[in-house]
Amino acid sequence: MKKRLLFLAPILATMLLAAACTSAEEEANTKLSISVGSDSAGYYENAIEGFKEIHPDVEIVLNNYRGDFEKYRQQVGIQLMAGEADDLLFFYGLDSPKFFDSGLMADFYPIMQNDPDFNAADYYTSVFNGYAYGNKLLIFPVNFTYQVIAVNDNFSPQLTEKFVQFDKITYSELYDLYYGLEDKSRVYISKTTDAHVAIERNISTYVDFVNKKCYFNTPEFIEFITKIKNGTDPQKIADGELGYSYGYGGALGLLEQPDHALKYLFCDDMCVVDMYLIPDCEEKKFTHYIPLVRENGTLMALPLDAFVISKASKNKELAWEFIKYLAATEAQGFYLREFNVNKQLFSAYVNIMIRRNTGDIARVLGEFEPLETSEQILARLEAYSEMPIEFITDFMYDEIREIMQSFYDGFLTAEQAASELQNKVSLYLME
Repeated sequence: MKKRLLFLAPILATMLLAAACTSAEEEANTKLSISVGSDSAGYYENAIEGFKEIHPDVEIVLNNYRGDFEKYRQQVGIQLMAGEADDLLFFYGLDSPKFFDSGLMADFYPIMQNDPDFNAADYYTSVFNGYAYGNKLLIFPVNFTYQVIAVNDNFSPQLTEKFVQFDKITYSELYDLYYGLEDKSRVYISKTTDAHVAIERNISTYVDFVNKKCYFNTPEFIEFITKIKNGTDPQKIADGELGYSYGYGGALGLLEQPDHALKYLFCDDMCVVDMYLIPDCEEKKFTHYIPLVRENGTLMALPLDAFVISKASKNKELAWEFIKYLAATEAQGFYLREFNVNKQLFSAYVNIMIRRNTGDIARVLGEFEPLETSEQILARLEAYSEMPIEFITDFMYDEIREIMQSFYDGFLTAEQAASELQNKVSLYLME
C-alpha cells in the first residue's frame, strides 16, 4: 500500500499542479488591469461598466493616475520595463522609439488578423498605418484628431488668394507665403509656430527611427529653422513658451479672432467640426481650414485615446476585446468623443457635433446659414481620414527644446544648432 501511495504521489502532484494552473489561467482570462493617466470625465469607468454588462464574469481593475501625467509616465514606463505593468496601458509616455524598440509591447497586427470578428474595412486603416513602426502596430489609436490651418482673410486679398489654392499645406509652403509678402513687419506666421514645434511635428522627416539615422546637418534643415525663427512671435520666446502649441476650442473662438488677426497670418489648431460651420461674419477673420501636413505629405495627427498591451500580459485577448469595445458601436452611448478609428462611430460623432455646434453658433450669431452642409463636412473629414497619416511621436522633447532655445537666444547659429541636434540624436539612436 505504501509503495502504491509513493507511486501515486507524483501523479497526484501533477494533477494538483494542473488544476492550479487551470485555475490561474481561468482567473487570468477573466481579470484585466488597466492604467490610465486621467479619467476626470469618467469615460473609462463608464466603458468598464458597459463592457462588464456584456462580459459579466470579467473583473477589471482601473489604476487612474488622476491627471498626474509625469508620475504616470515614470511609473508605468518602469513597470513596463520590469515586466510588471498592467495588461492595458494608456499610450502617454510610451509612444517613443525607446519603447517601440524594447520588445515589451504587443503587436496589434497579428492580434487583429487572428480575430475573425475584426473587419478592417470597418476602420480607417490609414490611422493604424500612421502608428505603424517597423511593420508593427504597437499602439492602437481609438480616437484621434489632426492639425488644420486657416488663413487670415483680413490681412490681404493676395495672401488669401494664394492660400486658397492649397487643399493641404506644409510648413515650408507657409514660409514661402510669409516671405513672399512685401510688408511683414509686426506680423508672424501663427501663435503656435516656432522651430521646436515645427521640428517635433516633422520629426519623421529628419529622423529614420527604424534604421537609426538622422538628417539635421543639411542645408535644407538649416534654412528650415532659420525661416521659422524669423517668422516666430518674439513675445512667445520672451514668455518662455517655446515649444508650446495652442488650442482654441474650435475656429479660434469668434471673440478671439479680431485680436489674433492683428498679429498672425495663420491659425493652426486641432480639427473640430465648427470650423466648417461658421459663416462669414464680422467677427470671423480666419477662413479656409485645410490639413497641415509634414514635408513628406503625411497628415499631422494626434492620438487622443490610444493604448498599449504589455507583451508580458497573460490577458492579451481580453485586453484586445476591451479595446475593440472602445472602438465599437456598443460603446457609443457614452464614449462618443473626437474622431473614432471606427468609421461608423466617426460619422456618428461628426453628425452629433454638427447638430450641437449649430445650436451653439446660433446662440452667438442668431439665425445663420452654415458655411458647409452636413454632407459636405462629413465627406471632407472622411477624406482627410483616408489620407496618409503619421502620428506625432514623443521624442527628445527637452533636448530639442534646449537646443532651439539657445538658437533663439543667439547662443547658437542655425548651423551650430543643426550640428548639435545631429550629434545628440545620433547618440540617442545608437544607444
